[in-house]
Amino acid sequence: MLQLAVTRRLEIVGEAATRVSPGRQAASSGVPWPQVIGLRNRIVRGYDAINLDVVWSIVHDDLPPLIDEVRAIRGAISEQLANDVDRLCDHLPELQRQHPERIGEAVRS
Repeated sequence: MLQLAVTRRLEIVGEAATRVSPGRQAASSGVPWPQVIGLRNRIVRGYDAINLDVVWSIVHDDLPPLIDEVRAIRGAISEQLANDVDRLCDHLPELQRQHPERIGEAVRS
């Protein structure tokens, strides 16, 4: 059961990696995107040929630094989003002065 659970989780990680945009992948070069996605493909297409020693090595050796890297990316995204919101808030008063009728329309919508 544990083997099935571990391989399923690795499959989910790989599937999530396929949904990361090419731009974000390029900006996050610390993640071995092709290998993460390739592992998912290997699990999905060749489960009966999965080498559990390799899976254990991945979980034991490769997963901890990957988790750290993904957490750093998430933190950077959160920080970038916070900065974008701050910049937007900084510009809103000027926009409101320039186009008060448009701001009112947006709020009423």
